[in-house]
Amino acid sequence: GFLSEFVQAAMDGVDEITRLVRGNACCLVAGIGFAVNYLPVKKCDTGDGIFFCAAMSLGILGVGLLQGMFLTSTEGLTIPKFEPLAALGGAMWMLGNLMCPYIIQIIGLGLGLTMWDLSNMLMGWFIGHFGLFGVDKEVNHHPLRNYVGLVLASISLIFFSLSSVLNNPDKELSASKQEMAKTKVGPGGPEHSSTHSSMASISEPNPEPAPSLARAASDPTELVVGEEARQVRTSERVHSWWSERVHPNHRSSESDLEAGPELTGLPKNTTILQLLLGSTMAVVAGTLFGTTFVLPTDLLQGDFGKHHSRSIMDYVFSHFIGIFLMAVFALVCYVVIRGKESYTPLSLVIPALWSGVIWGIAQVAWFQANLDLGFSVSFPVIASLPGVIGLLIGICCFGEVESLWSRVFASLGLLLRIPGVILIALSA
Repeated sequence: GFLSEFVQAAMDGVDEITRLVRGNACCLVAGIGFAVNYLPVKKCDTGDGIFFCAAMSLGILGVGLLQGMFLTSTEGLTIPKFEPLAALGGAMWMLGNLMCPYIIQIIGLGLGLTMWDLSNMLMGWFIGHFGLFGVDKEVNHHPLRNYVGLVLASISLIFFSLSSVLNNPDKELSASKQEMAKTKVGPGGPEHSSTHSSMASISEPNPEPAPSLARAASDPTELVVGEEARQVRTSERVHSWWSERVHPNHRSSESDLEAGPELTGLPKNTTILQLLLGSTMAVVAGTLFGTTFVLPTDLLQGDFGKHHSRSIMDYVFSHFIGIFLMAVFALVCYVVIRGKESYTPLSLVIPALWSGVIWGIAQVAWFQANLDLGFSVSFPVIASLPGVIGLLIGICCFGEVESLWSRVFASLGLLLRIPGVILIALSA
């Protein structure tokens, strides 16, 4: 009686500790993997990303093959049966991944990354917390910690985005200011002009050449040196709202240059319609990322019948096949449409393969973390860790984060993200 209950309670406690340790260890493996998986292609030109994704998917498929042979419930080296629904989940992830280069072209890396990361994290959290799309609703033992941690991690994404946008030293700006300081304005016009600056173009005939200040973030500002004062030319706006630029090419006054950095991070000619389109695409991509585990989890829970495997690892290889097939389909369409203009350098294959191998290992760990900790814990933690680890690697190994404003926003992001991750991990 009492002894058997005590032994059972002790065994349950050991199982709980094992689950938590394994789940958090998998979160750490996934966080490190997603932080470094693009290092092999750091010095490579990935072009528009289509060929890179296809080559990367080969590395992912290789990891899936090994995982299917050694880390499943099947006997020996037998690979689990192919599950089309699990493959569909993988194809959804690759579809979102293929959208990212175009999102960056439209609204820039900073805003795009923030939006798809945030929608990815929140979608995964909502699925687990409310039991969406057939996934069992999770019971969190410390909900307040989870809520506060989620809010901190979400806000930190904004600061990391700003840090990314402003990660350019202001050397060129300072040099241009020094050139401007040396310029003497008088009846005879400027006595000195910088040979490294672009010349401002104005509507008057035969404008005199003039130095221009370097762009702050993505918003270029050109100063025209005249006889009376330096003035900033305001760009002409069109009248249609959908083609209205989000911000003018040039600021309205020289004093704005001293007010601080430009924080939009948008390409200089971004229109309102492009901003809406790019933002919508980023949210859709993040939603695809956040729902990629739903179908394998539904299969695991028996939502599509009790004849499916009860081991989450049995669905990983099918999931990776879906990623590979979607990447190959995209590559075929790309080559057919672009023809000889397709960007398919063979030198990119090996680095992309390694990138895929690292990503695949991280994704396998995420599968296990979802099972051990639940979506409402694993998603915020794994979505947050790569930013912290990547920032540390960038600073220590590559000398990144050089500008003052970039360091300020990165520090603020860390101050929010680290305690946020800790609170979420402790909520399990």
